[in-house]
Amino acid sequence: MRITELRGIKFPQFALVMMAFLTVSALAWPLYMFFALPGLPGLSPFTLASMGTFVLGATYYFFSPQVGSILSGYHERIALPFVLYLSYLVWMALATTVMKIDVGEAPAMVFLKAFLYRDCLFIVGLIFFLDLKIRRMFINFIPYLLFFLIIVGFIEFFLQERAVNFLGLSRFSAADSAEFDKMSSAYFRGGQFRVSSMTSHPIIFGQLCGALLPIVLHKLKSAKTFQKKAFYSAIIAFALAGVFLSTARSALVCLFSSCSIYFYLSGTSKIKSKVLVFSLLALTIAGFYATLSASSEVLQILLGRTAEESSSSEARLIMYDNALEAVRQSPVFGFGPSTSALVAGLQSSKVRTIDNYFLSVIVDGGIPALLAFASFLLTSAYRILSTAIDAKEGDERRELMAVSASSVALIVGLPIISLNNTMILLYLLFAFCLTSRQKGKRQFGSHHPAAHVTN
Repeated sequence: MRITELRGIKFPQFALVMMAFLTVSALAWPLYMFFALPGLPGLSPFTLASMGTFVLGATYYFFSPQVGSILSGYHERIALPFVLYLSYLVWMALATTVMKIDVGEAPAMVFLKAFLYRDCLFIVGLIFFLDLKIRRMFINFIPYLLFFLIIVGFIEFFLQERAVNFLGLSRFSAADSAEFDKMSSAYFRGGQFRVSSMTSHPIIFGQLCGALLPIVLHKLKSAKTFQKKAFYSAIIAFALAGVFLSTARSALVCLFSSCSIYFYLSGTSKIKSKVLVFSLLALTIAGFYATLSASSEVLQILLGRTAEESSSSEARLIMYDNALEAVRQSPVFGFGPSTSALVAGLQSSKVRTIDNYFLSVIVDGGIPALLAFASFLLTSAYRILSTAIDAKEGDERRELMAVSASSVALIVGLPIISLNNTMILLYLLFAFCLTSRQKGKRQFGSHHPAAHVTN
């Protein structure tokens, strides 16, 4: 008999609490804010949650036979993305051994912090999203956290002051003055205040408002009461306002990408999976370039309306040239993790930045790192889209479509900024879709047994 459903796991309540802590801190805590503790590296609610969930997940995996056994049931869906993910990590580890630039920390510590504060979350998600309660918590929290970010953003806009200042968080931060100067310079464009709320940058805030909209739309469609429908409708309206308050041009692209993919998926349930996935990707690419060339007005908006926006576009072109030169100098191993801003970035206030995640990867780890990373993104995107399309018609299928659309939109935003917020969320969204219990055209029912993991 063909297997049409996959098994799940019931973790102890403590795991649910830890994952809830991780989800909240990943979206609602400024990731550039660290508390200064004597003799310890900078810590924050998010870094503590990230390290804690990774240690907890690794403990369950190695000491509970059920976890590895059940996770192996997802092998067909997860194997290739996971191999590419590991290839990327291994190559970045190798690049650390030949690090060419001093970043003020031991090379091994630089790699370890990048793994524990960002890259480990793909593994964390693959393990803990096997639990239905944790899955429900994660997807239900996203609209509420987006609502929180938007409300804080509105207050920020009306006060014309950074959220970390009026909330009194900046006085506890271990970040140096250069980091805050960087943030301050990003808060104005053409004399207009740019909203970033609790995120690391106005671009991140705008991209989240645009990219996560399909998840809120799905919640609106599935809401049963008038109060919930009104609440989700308000979030959608506020999120659209948030896109414009960020003044980030890439936020509009994320909004267009997420909604167009979501509505396209929702209206094509009868097309075969692979045909739909390839046609969807082709349509997205064609639509993006068609939008760019549709009119001179659109082109001018995307290239920069004001002098500052034009300067921003020109700065990105300079970064591309710097990155290409860096690749020529060290094409195989790059210059080492966390060196891209120093090697190919431009001066912004008192710090150097590089505003493209892909450029950051290729300068840090060389061409092989970029190939492994890009392949991981494309393979994961294909797999999560396929999972959504293959799922049996119902609420879970529509949920997977919404999460897939949001994930692809976040990928579209990666060439615009190189901060960690996007990849942290992408790792979790990828894992959420890849660990869906649906397989084929039948839906997993509540009657199916789930393994229990005990302390």
